[in-house]
Amino acid sequence: MPQKPWLTPLDRKLLRALAETKTLVGACRRVGIGRDRGVYRIRRLEQGWGRPVTRSTRGGGGTGGTRLTELGRRLLRAGGSDRPSDPAGRGNRLTGTYRGGTPPVVELSDGAPLVVAFPGRPGTPVGLRISPEALLVAPGRFPSSARNVLPAHVVRLRPRRSGRVEVTFRTGGQLLRALVTDSAVRSLGLRPGVRSYLYLKATAIRPERGRSRLRPS
Repeated sequence: MPQKPWLTPLDRKLLRALAETKTLVGACRRVGIGRDRGVYRIRRLEQGWGRPVTRSTRGGGGTGGTRLTELGRRLLRAGGSDRPSDPAGRGNRLTGTYRGGTPPVVELSDGAPLVVAFPGRPGTPVGLRISPEALLVAPGRFPSSARNVLPAHVVRLRPRRSGRVEVTFRTGGQLLRALVTDSAVRSLGLRPGVRSYLYLKATAIRPERGRSRLRPS
């Protein structure tokens, strides 16, 4: 029997967006991920649970959409609040100063800039939240639509009950955690000290109210 996968914060957001928008493209756009990644998240749940999480529908004039199945609705109800059910799903939290511009930038406490997609008042302190699942790890640079490309190196690796590995990277004066599969760890040769690049879309960086925890250098 397949192992039941953890329902991560990103999975819950995607299921919730699907329930509201009724299209996979619209749901992926709402949570700030690409369609291919959305398809991967849904297939991961379906393979783990052994049943469909969504179903395609067709309306008049050739239009259609994507609906949650009973399993998909049950998973969404069981997900509860936005608190992560998987300890590995906790977000990265950073602090900085909103600088604005086109595109807008937040200057982190170590001076490094991050391109963001939310509005703010220049000079205002801001907290940032970044999901570990939003970070794409690569061994080098490649053409990408991601606004942020961060040189980094591996600090430590921690296996998680979800079957994935939490990899902590240091980039500048910050520590960022990414969630990757065990096969990705092997294919990328990830181990402490290995240099990598972290790709991060501006839309994946969320503003956070209240005091943010700053990772020390």
